[in-house]
Amino acid sequence: MKIHLIVDFMYLYYKYKFTIDSNRIRRLTADIPCVQPDGTTQLVKTDVSYLYYPLKEIEGFRKTFEKEGHDVTMSICFDAISMRKADNVEYKSNRTKKLGETDFSRISKIMELLDKAGHNIYKLTKKYGLYSNVPISNIQAIVIQSSVYEDLNKIGLLNKYEGIPINTVEHIINPIDMWAIGNSGQIAVIGEVQPDLTNFIVGIIDTPYGYEADDIIANLIHNYGNDFDFNIIYTPDTDLLVHINNKVGINRYKTGKGYTAVGVNNFSAYCSEEFKCNIPYNGLLLYKILCGDKSDVIKGKKGFGPKSFDKLVEYLNGKVDWTKMSNIDYVENVVRQYSDYFGSDGIEQILESLKLVKHYIIPPTELGYPYKKSTVALRSEAYLPMGMKSLIE
Repeated sequence: MKIHLIVDFMYLYYKYKFTIDSNRIRRLTADIPCVQPDGTTQLVKTDVSYLYYPLKEIEGFRKTFEKEGHDVTMSICFDAISMRKADNVEYKSNRTKKLGETDFSRISKIMELLDKAGHNIYKLTKKYGLYSNVPISNIQAIVIQSSVYEDLNKIGLLNKYEGIPINTVEHIINPIDMWAIGNSGQIAVIGEVQPDLTNFIVGIIDTPYGYEADDIIANLIHNYGNDFDFNIIYTPDTDLLVHINNKVGINRYKTGKGYTAVGVNNFSAYCSEEFKCNIPYNGLLLYKILCGDKSDVIKGKKGFGPKSFDKLVEYLNGKVDWTKMSNIDYVENVVRQYSDYFGSDGIEQILESLKLVKHYIIPPTELGYPYKKSTVALRSEAYLPMGMKSLIE
């Protein structure tokens, strides 16, 4: 079978970071080639624990299925600062386990090694192009494509770019107008990166905001899930359980309990036990927007808990198609159709929660197809210099 293994990475780093920091696992060192100030390369004994243990677990996922004879593709998904966070200061505001520069450096190294080993690496931040048919030095003013105005507003880029004034008055323009203005000479345009116009991009604007791993995983499943015989997501996050279907399963991690395989057949039993109420197959999305999610600071409907959800399920049985309840538009229609059940105040609270659980649609040109396949040769190239021979097979 063609198997696509998708890893929600950050829990692995946290898992081993705190285990190593508390001395509950053996530290590992290796002689790593390091460039010295005089330009020479010398072997330096280096602590590789924070790199090795997450990598070992990821390669362990691969090994398990390759030993069973499956054709394995792996995608490892990393978080950027959520664009939801820019809109809602409370979103995930309870996540206080901050990482330092050393941690980010380690994570970057892990990404580099996984990429060299032939795995698909996804960390996506929003980038915009500065379009012009003249050099930056000749640009007199800049206008903004309307579809990116709000994103630029979030990061405060509405006055100047490299000293060039940005005309915020003329930001309501469509893509056709955008290029017509940009083609006029001394006026440039900030807009979405368009593959057919890359020859006219004279600058790239990076933003700190981008897509969470949840969003990336949702888009990988939606766009490419049917290209594989089966997809398995490794995550601690119950949000991703909404993607379970006949071609998607979840290996959900819980501290102290390890991994539990959740699929169509045990979805209802697993979720009902986890959330202490009756959750039919595909009913989890409705539960999240009504009862809230403390881990993401999603409030849900005030006063609505597991017992209220049980009563709602009884009320909706026979009225809705539960198999369609993983579709966010269908869920919104159900909420609006039965708005009298929730009350006018409740509807506003529910729709606000719906905005936060809805994943972003990532353009395929930004997402990219998971085409890379790891081989022994690629893993050797990546891991041998790091003293990680055990990860190769």
